[in-house]
Amino acid sequence: MQFLVKTFQNSGKGIFMSFYAVARGHNVGIYDSWAKCEEQLAAASNVESSNKRKRDAPDELGTKKKKYPEHVSNFWKPVGKMIFKEHSFEIDSEGYIIVYTDGSCINNGSSDACAGFGVYFGENHPLNASKPVTGRVTNNVGEIQAAIHAINTAKSFGIEKLCVSTDSQFLINSITIWIEGWKQKNWRKQNGEPVKNSIDFKELDKLLADNSIQVKWNYVKGHHRIVGNEMADKLAREGSDTYKRMNNRKK
Repeated sequence: MQFLVKTFQNSGKGIFMSFYAVARGHNVGIYDSWAKCEEQLAAASNVESSNKRKRDAPDELGTKKKKYPEHVSNFWKPVGKMIFKEHSFEIDSEGYIIVYTDGSCINNGSSDACAGFGVYFGENHPLNASKPVTGRVTNNVGEIQAAIHAINTAKSFGIEKLCVSTDSQFLINSITIWIEGWKQKNWRKQNGEPVKNSIDFKELDKLLADNSIQVKWNYVKGHHRIVGNEMADKLAREGSDTYKRMNNRKK
């Protein structure tokens, strides 16, 4: 049996606490001593043998399902918090700081569309953002620009590991599956049509190529009472409202 335990300590880069994050154990969570951590690992080992048979069972087609690529996670629940530069952040089992992003568009696809995006690090967090989109006015643009803003914010703040949690399967597929093919075809799709949001995707691709930050993608279901996702959605809708007000003033 393998347990995932992460130790965080003061590294001189603004992390001011030392604790153990248990990602798989009897009680997943954060513990301030190794003794408490060991209790959870020992308790979990008692149920491992019975659970293993269930986990290893093949699906109806006789193969084990793998829903996401290796660099995409379907684990959205944070295991604890960390203090970085005097601000609290949610972290996942691998020590990635979690941010929720979302796009929004009123009258998507019409000439009077109004779009925005939201970025949510936590309740009343100073790095939260609600912005109108720039360029094309669509929901997908909001999704892409939300990710761009989140990564830029993390980089400027000195964050080195970021988990972008989004309910946009389009965004995740674009970055993890399609983008390499687009670049090989000079930003054209397989059918020869140009990629509509190539300007934004080029900016996002450049950010992801920067070795100063590690980014992974986490799919979360929208409107499933996941607080971070719901708050990012709220900020995104506020961004759409801001776009609408700005556009009305120009008329």
